[in-house]
Amino acid sequence: MVFYCGILIRGTMWVKLLQSKIISVNGTPTRFHKGDWVDIGKQSALRFIAEGSAEKPGYNLSGEYIDYTSGMLVIGSLDNSTTAQINESIPEFEIAFGTKPELLFSETLIYNSNANYIRPELIPIGFKWLDKFQLCVPLFDYKTLAIHVGNNNDRDIAKNILKELRVPLYNTHLIFARRCDETKELFTLWQEYSEQITDTNLAFLCALYQVKPVHLALPSGWIRK
Repeated sequence: MVFYCGILIRGTMWVKLLQSKIISVNGTPTRFHKGDWVDIGKQSALRFIAEGSAEKPGYNLSGEYIDYTSGMLVIGSLDNSTTAQINESIPEFEIAFGTKPELLFSETLIYNSNANYIRPELIPIGFKWLDKFQLCVPLFDYKTLAIHVGNNNDRDIAKNILKELRVPLYNTHLIFARRCDETKELFTLWQEYSEQITDTNLAFLCALYQVKPVHLALPSGWIRK
């Protein structure tokens, strides 16, 4: 299913307290003690970590490893100015570079630098949406449909999957993805269709229609082609 933009969801993060704290839980001030694990807003969590009153170990109460990392995978390159703007928008943010879309982090922003411009101020908002959705991708535009891209062979393959080609495309130059079974399956299928379909956005759409992760269609203005 697909959802469109509405209320902004605030993300949370598990941290282990290094000193006692009084933290609001559902509007009620609650005392937590040193060594307690708390699930709080990311902004508060980062502030506690920065001031040395909490830490973010990679293990939960049962001793199981949890990957809390988020980061950006750039397909291509980034100029220094854009990198600086991104670091300003979301501090303590890891940026990696690769040649194909992958789920490198538990929450990954995949950006293809063939696009002309990314809006750094929207990056934190995209990651907050991943608390609610498994995938967030902007629409390509409001005029181009699946029937308008690719070659005849591409469209024949797509029509067998989509049944109807008069449907909107997504812009895969910008993808926010939460690593889970559905998105893993989606990316695997996307890669398989990319070997048969020349248009990467059409290949992505075919995979999306089959896997059906809970996803959010972002406005096309989130990225400029």
